[in-house]
Amino acid sequence: MKTRTLHSALVLMAGAVVAVAFAACQQPSTTQPSTMKPTTSGTGSTAGTTKPTTPAGGSASVTPATTLPTIRVKAGISEPVKDKDGNTWAADTGFDGGDVIDRPDLQVTGTDKPELFHSEHYSMNSWSTKLPNGNYTLKLYFSEDYENINQPTDRVFTYEIKDGTASAGKSLKTVKDFSPWGKSGAHSKAYVDSTDITITNGQLTVVFTAQVENPQINAIEVLPRK
Repeated sequence: MKTRTLHSALVLMAGAVVAVAFAACQQPSTTQPSTMKPTTSGTGSTAGTTKPTTPAGGSASVTPATTLPTIRVKAGISEPVKDKDGNTWAADTGFDGGDVIDRPDLQVTGTDKPELFHSEHYSMNSWSTKLPNGNYTLKLYFSEDYENINQPTDRVFTYEIKDGTASAGKSLKTVKDFSPWGKSGAHSKAYVDSTDITITNGQLTVVFTAQVENPQINAIEVLPRK
């Protein structure tokens, strides 16, 4: 009987020791959390995160759009001139070959800007100008003002608008058998040919080819468009 009692006591004591040990294992650790910083990449940013870069000044860089120019050339004059709207037209420039004439007292009909038709460049091979690539409206100003032209068929020529040079540019428009008088309907009457063009080769060229008499032109205007 005493042996059983002693055995039971030992079993109880062993169970108590196990219970205490188990309880000790369940206590939260008092060790301080690690203060080690996360590893950084070679760029200095925290691994796993990427911050957008900004240039000095703190704002994102934006490539400005190219501002397309306006070009106005008054054929046949040596000094710039202003039209009635205050626009300045450059003196005769950009022509290959030919000659000029000014008729300051000429009466021109069919226009609210007769000053643009008092002088002209004639017998030229071409006119050209450098242009940033983009969309433009080209206006060619004509008037048959030569006193020895007596009918529309007395002056006939071809002109071709080209994206690029005269020899290698892409043809944008060709007008054959052109008569300034025939298009306007009268001698000393204005006619303006307006054409939307797109420049991709950095230059605009108008090539003139004589058929009857010589080619002529009074003014050229290039306007940017959207």
